[in-house]
Amino acid sequence: MRKKPTYVSGTKKTPLYERILQILESARSSVARTVNTTQVVANWLIGREIVEEEQQGKRRAEYAEQLLLDLSARLTAEYGRGYSVDNLEFFRRFFLEYNSLLGSEKSDALLRISTTTDISGGTTA
Repeated sequence: MRKKPTYVSGTKKTPLYERILQILESARSSVARTVNTTQVVANWLIGREIVEEEQQGKRRAEYAEQLLLDLSARLTAEYGRGYSVDNLEFFRRFFLEYNSLLGSEKSDALLRISTTTDISGGTTA
C-alpha cells in the first residue's frame, strides 16, 4: 500500500517552488501567444477566402453584402460570437492590408496553418 504524501503547509516559497512557478507561467504565456497567433492567421485566411470569392467576377455590392450576411449567420450559429458582418469585413480588410504589406512573403505561422488547413473546412494530416 502506498503512503500518502505529506502535505507541508506554509507560504514560504522555496527555490524549487519558484522554478516550478516560472515553468508554469512560461507555459501559460506560450500557449496564449500560440492561440493568439493562430487566431490572427485564421482571421487572415477567412479574409482571403472572402476576397477570392468576391473576385470571381462577383464584385457587385449586393452580392458581397449578402455573402457576408450569410457567412455571419452560419458561422455564428456554428462557432458563436466573433463572426458578425463587421468582423468578417475586418477580416477581409486585414487580408487586403496584410497581403499588400508583405507581398508574397508568408510568416512561419501562416505557412504552418495554411499548409495544414484545407480550404473546404477539413485539415490535412
